[in-house]
Amino acid sequence: LLLGVYGSAILVSILYRGTVAMHHVLKHSWQGTLSTESKPNSLISPSTHNKSADSSPLSLLESSMMTSFEVMVKIGGYMMLFSIAEVHIGRLPLMKATAKSILMGLIEMTTGCRHIATVTQLPWALALCGAVTAFGGLSGLAQTSHVLQGSGLSVGRYVLWKLLQGILAGILILLCCYP
Repeated sequence: LLLGVYGSAILVSILYRGTVAMHHVLKHSWQGTLSTESKPNSLISPSTHNKSADSSPLSLLESSMMTSFEVMVKIGGYMMLFSIAEVHIGRLPLMKATAKSILMGLIEMTTGCRHIATVTQLPWALALCGAVTAFGGLSGLAQTSHVLQGSGLSVGRYVLWKLLQGILAGILILLCCYP
């Protein structure tokens, strides 16, 4: 019974993700059929793949898929680079474990939160992990910066608001832990 419950939840999740992905591909393919000119202010710059004058639905679908793959590879690359930097920070000999964990969280939130939880007492661990998660880490900022290129949106303002969001999340969690 338990396997069936988890299996059905996983299946629903996969079907949902597939539906969302297909909607994304079809939406961009449809927009391509309406206008084939390049939009300089789009959130994701058009891929250099398949720049032919062919605007058939199949070529538009292929172009949309290639753009999606390109973005996924770049985002994965950012995750790997920041994870490697995090490993090196963990090996620094002259820093306290708590300071290393906070720095790791500021670089990449998932591994950083795991380290924060192992070296910090519960109320502070919750507050620091909440702050780091709300901030998103430098890895998340680099990923977002890539996606925002050419959109006209300010990356600097985004970073400022993410910092503020992280600080407020940490303070609110501390206030909840110490009423």
